[in-house]
Amino acid sequence: MPSAVTVSRRLLHRVGRGLRHLPGADRLEARARGVERLVLRALELRLARIRVDQAALSDNSASSSGHGAAGCGARIETLMAESLDQRPEHAERALYDQLISQIVPDEMRIVAALSDGSRLAACHVDVVSPLGGSRTRVLSHASRAGTQAGVMLDEHTPYYLAHLERLGLLETGPEDSAHAETYELIENDSAVRRLCTEVESASRRKPKLTRHTLRLSALGHQLWAQREERGEGAAS
Repeated sequence: MPSAVTVSRRLLHRVGRGLRHLPGADRLEARARGVERLVLRALELRLARIRVDQAALSDNSASSSGHGAAGCGARIETLMAESLDQRPEHAERALYDQLISQIVPDEMRIVAALSDGSRLAACHVDVVSPLGGSRTRVLSHASRAGTQAGVMLDEHTPYYLAHLERLGLLETGPEDSAHAETYELIENDSAVRRLCTEVESASRRKPKLTRHTLRLSALGHQLWAQREERGEGAAS
């Protein structure tokens, strides 16, 4: 069966032959050929898009039916093969690259602020049962770290700190009495007080604020050290 492009080409060719018998046939035939090229080009592009859409549908169908697992298996085999040949420095670079790809600029500012080994004062806000048997956390790592580090989205600092902790770049420590003034500022922060009021109103229980500290973990310091090492490598 002839394709749509072939049928269109034949039709336009017949129109061109009919024009040869009219006055000014040369000009008319030249214009007809120009129109023919435009029509055929548009038709070819449309058919190409249809083929791409069909291919995408076919790929999605294969993935949903379980054939996509083959790609995952191939990736696993590739990683296993690479693990046999890689050197320690290659494994280290892959680890740091993966960590950096999961960090946003605001979080890196917090890492930079703690890179000198300092400890950060922070508070958890919990709701405790009347008998003290269960505890529900409503806010983790309330702090002044965002202000101190100069992050852009200061209201999301608790999320940044929790995320860095999950990545293994921060570690939690006990309360540090040297930060007594900072703890008081955190506990009297308007956002923290508003949250405590809302929680107490909803649960009829008084929230408990637990003081602690955060600092860079060994992995966090190693990651930050890459900044200097890579900078020296680029300079050389």
